[in-house]
Amino acid sequence: MKLTKKEVRSMIRMKKKETTESFRKKASNDCSSLLFSTPEWKQAETILTYISYNREMSTFPLMEQAFLEGKRVAAPRVEGKEMEFYFFSSIDELVKSERNILEPLPNDQKVPEDALMIMPGVAFDEKKNRIGYGGGFYDRYLTNHPEHKKIALAYEFQILEEFETETFDIRPDMILTESRVIL
Repeated sequence: MKLTKKEVRSMIRMKKKETTESFRKKASNDCSSLLFSTPEWKQAETILTYISYNREMSTFPLMEQAFLEGKRVAAPRVEGKEMEFYFFSSIDELVKSERNILEPLPNDQKVPEDALMIMPGVAFDEKKNRIGYGGGFYDRYLTNHPEHKKIALAYEFQILEEFETETFDIRPDMILTESRVIL
């Protein structure tokens, strides 16, 4: 029997709580190294990335590398039930939202459709199905922006054999963990 999304979220939340800071740092650095070696990263001029929080795979190493390489970086800002990506040029420009998540300030720079999106998720399976946090923000955004290439970052323990999925769940094109690439 397949696990429900609620069961998966609960299980992964517990596993994340058990991780140490040193484990998370090493895993994030290893995952970032894999990302930097992909053709998708090398070819991308614009990176759309989540801002990691709550023990997620850290995106801070990839933001720093993107700035070093002269790539444009944008992150999501939630406004009501919608999410938009806004550019920023330094981590210091991010501000805490009411959800205590760092977000960029709004600006009028348009995100190109050929941007590389770095996606978060609670869990993934070997077929690249994704369970998010339940708000549907990424699914709604990607329905309107299907051209973005999508790479999800996850700890190896977030990869499960299978779980319940919905027809509206949008899958990443690739998943990177600290130890492998899932295509």
